[in-house]
Amino acid sequence: MPARNLGPKTKPSIRDVAEAAGVSRAAVSLVLNGGPIRIGQEKRQRIIDVAREMGYTPHVGARRLALRRMETLGLVLPTQPEALSEYNLFELTHAIAIAAREHSYDLLLHFYDPAEQAMPPDITGRADGSILVLGRKEGANLPAQWAESRHPHVIIGGGFFLRKPDNYVDLDVATGLMIATRHLIQAGHRRIAYVSHTEQSEKLNGYIIAMTKAKIPIRKEWILEIGFTEKALQETAESIHRMDPRPTALVFTSDAVAIRMMRIFRELGVRIPHDLSVTGFDNIETAGFVTPGLTTVRVPTRKIADLAVRHLVGLVEKNVTRQMQTMLSAELVVRESTAPLANVIEPS
Repeated sequence: MPARNLGPKTKPSIRDVAEAAGVSRAAVSLVLNGGPIRIGQEKRQRIIDVAREMGYTPHVGARRLALRRMETLGLVLPTQPEALSEYNLFELTHAIAIAAREHSYDLLLHFYDPAEQAMPPDITGRADGSILVLGRKEGANLPAQWAESRHPHVIIGGGFFLRKPDNYVDLDVATGLMIATRHLIQAGHRRIAYVSHTEQSEKLNGYIIAMTKAKIPIRKEWILEIGFTEKALQETAESIHRMDPRPTALVFTSDAVAIRMMRIFRELGVRIPHDLSVTGFDNIETAGFVTPGLTTVRVPTRKIADLAVRHLVGLVEKNVTRQMQTMLSAELVVRESTAPLANVIEPS
């Protein structure tokens, strides 16, 4: 049966395709949307050819109804500023959105309070599966609760929990901090302070391991847990500037904090790296644009997003049965914020 001539301005409907192919509208919907249907290969190809010839595009709602999926992934983020600052969440969210789009899924943002230790009650009705970003301090009990829900999910984080989530991707942050500290040690620095805005024991362990392996004494006053406000950063910078002896290098657990502190140090007359070497963590985009460029640990954000989304889509579409428990390696990006100790003016 020849395809109907609908005219140049008329958009073909599913009824038009069904009539032209000699099948039911349900058959057209299921074939074109990949839904479950028992149909011969010849008739299936006929439907596809007619739809292509007529320029028919399936309706998104009809496609989702045929597939019995919303084609939507949830991205569940912690609400606390301290937890959010553990991640470069803008770049992570953007990377996850791109990866989801490549799999023809939309992205739904949802926020949770880690203190409640509970799964968002409405996420299962709005998304086929979810990516949960866990803070290292508050989130240890959440994986078990999410597992009980049977809602398909992948966790970003969780690799250092005693009880590992069934499906997670994480970064070896301890090794990342260790190689950043070792970089400073190899440059001749011995008075190296650790500066963190959150309690991240894995990163602190990396610093301690590097210092211990180099047989460098660790001074209590050089392990600094600071606030995230401008006032807290200002007070910390001034405190470091007054120290005697003063550190010649600082290893930060966050690029965002390191970059803000670099500005405050400049206002105090401290030249970086001539008076003080600085390293960060995350390799956010700004790290390469500030002056001097920030030496930092790269977080493979796009790889984390791709792994999490691909595995979650596999769980949703029931294409994978294996667990994913992946710990990614860290990499140091050396820029101009660090210099050998010979180039640093030692404080008198």
